Parts: sequence; C-alpha cells; structure tokens
Amino acid sequence: MESSLKQKIAFKSDGKKIHNALREKVALYFADTKQTSHANFAMYLKSLFLVSLLIISYGALLINPIGGWWFLAFNAILGICAALATMNISHDGLHGSYSTHSGWNRTLGFLMDLCGKSSFQWGKGHTIDHHTYTNIGGHDHDLGMDNPFLRLCPQAPLKFYHRLQHWYAPLLYCLYPLYPIYDECKQSVILFRKNQMPLWEFVLQAVFKVLHLYLFFVLPKQILDLTWGQALLGYMFYAAGVGITLAFVFQLAHIVDNVQFPQLNEEGKIRTSFLEHQLKTTSNFSTNSKLAHFFFGGLNFQVEHHLFPHICHIHWIKLSPMIRSTVLQFGLPYHDNPTLFKALKSHFRMLKKLGNSISK
Repeated sequence: MESSLKQKIAFKSDGKKIHNALREKVALYFADTKQTSHANFAMYLKSLFLVSLLIISYGALLINPIGGWWFLAFNAILGICAALATMNISHDGLHGSYSTHSGWNRTLGFLMDLCGKSSFQWGKGHTIDHHTYTNIGGHDHDLGMDNPFLRLCPQAPLKFYHRLQHWYAPLLYCLYPLYPIYDECKQSVILFRKNQMPLWEFVLQAVFKVLHLYLFFVLPKQILDLTWGQALLGYMFYAAGVGITLAFVFQLAHIVDNVQFPQLNEEGKIRTSFLEHQLKTTSNFSTNSKLAHFFFGGLNFQVEHHLFPHICHIHWIKLSPMIRSTVLQFGLPYHDNPTLFKALKSHFRMLKKLGNSISK
C-alpha cells in the first residue's frame, strides 16, 4: 500500500470561522460535562464486551458444538466479531482518540493485525490519505483506484463490466480481506527498503501475519481435523464476515449518491476549504439508532468523525446535534441517510451510476 499521492493538494483557507465555532462548542461540551474527549468508562466496558465476544466466537469455532459443516457459519460469525472489534477499538486507537498515550493507542491498533489487516499500512492509507483527501480520485486510498473490478469514483477508468458492479460488489467485499495477505507483505518490503517503515513495525507485522494465519487457518484445521480444502473454505467464510461488515459500514459514508467527488482545478487545488470539503464528501447514516452507534464504532456518525477524528467515537452521538445545527447555520451541507436500509439503497444506486457513466 504505497501512497498514491502525486502532489500535495491545497485547500482554500476560508473555513476558519465555522471551524472555530465548532471547536468552541465541542470544547464547551466537554468542559460542561467534565469529560475527557478520549475513552471513558462506558468505552472501556464496550471494549471488554467486544473483545469477549471475539474470544467467545473463536472458542465456538474451535469447539464447533453443532458439528458438521457448521464450522463455516462459526467462521463467518468470527469474522463479523473481528470486524466489530477492530472498528470500535483499533480504529479509535490508530486515530489517537482512544487514549492520551500514543503507545497505548498503537498497542490497540495491533488487534487489527491479529485479525489479519496491517494496522501500520491501514493507518497510512486511511488516517492520513483518506481523511485528508476524502473522495479525491488518485489521492484517497480508500477509493481503491488500483482495483480494476470496482469503479468507486468518476476519475477511475470505466470498463464494460462495471455496469454490473452493483450486482457483484458484495461478492468482492467478501473476498477483499484475502488480498492483504499477499499485498501487505509485498508493500511492507517496499516501504522498509525505502526507510518508510521502521524495523520494529516490519518485524511485528511479519509476526502478526504468521500468528493470524496460524490462529485463524492452521489451528482450526488441526483441532477440527479438517482437510486443507475445508480449512481454506472456512477461512474464506471468516474473510467474508470481515469484508462484508467493514465494506458496508465504510462505503455507506462516502460511496453514496448524496456526496461529491471533487476534482482539482488547473492549479492542483480544491475549490473549497478543508472543512467544507469534508462536509461535501461525507454522509452519516442511521444516526437515530443506538444499536448502530454501538456496534459500528460510531462510524454511522461519519461527518463528526471526519471533522473531529481525534475524539473517541463514544461521544459522537451526543456531539452530533450541536455539530449539525452549527453546520446548517453556516449554510453548509450536512448529509445524512436516516436509516441503514436507505443508505444501502443509496450505495447501490451510486455503484450503478458509476458503472454506467464516464462523466467526471
């Protein structure tokens, strides 16, 4: 995952007034409630619950109490639990929003490595490239410009088969976690040789890759007495659980039909301020659902997350009303799909549009 950035992008500097207004209101909220902007006791309990859920689902896989081919279902459930744990815990840690201590945040990020994804490379591609250059083709890593099978922005090449992508996209989402096993190992070598990855990060990623494959692929084969083919099929079901969960949560925030995909002007700049850019390229969904907020790591409040990525997600459900009212007061957009179902429909409409249009 080498950065795709070819140039540094400049934003207009006229968003300071609203930015200051938002920061003052958020600061006042934490002062009035006497809370930290990082994890609180509720977040600690939530983390304990999700890690316990991950351990229990892993134990159920190894025991396979029902027997037979049910181990496939247990793999899928384990994948979903792994996705929920990383979304809620590692995601906050890698944004530096879980704890005031950087070392503790980095440690929480390793849960992502244990579940199969490089936290070092994800931190580079997501917390830096995506959060800075949101929905800008060729710069936002999360748009997957190097993926020939999905067209997720107007700047990507249009292939004839993309007109069917709104049908086959869920299958690719299920398979997506399998790709990093090869790609991240290759990219780690490249980054290390270019001195863009510290030795200790390189070694830890290698150790976690081996540990992950042993725990989630080799050990189930040994304990359940599976063939290598059955073990591989089980691991694919695990990957499907991870992929479909993560893809839909993250795609519903940016690949929907109420957001924009800005282009650079002739000078290589964006025509709006950084804050306005984030508002135009990001959408919330299902914000009235406490269940969605709990399990999705607050990522259904994606607008709040992009404006204040260093605030722990446990607070976003309380901050959202004041952020929404302030944004609308300044005449800026605040995108929101009211339900998960409507957000899913919007995502597939956007996939269909991108698969049939060459317009930019």
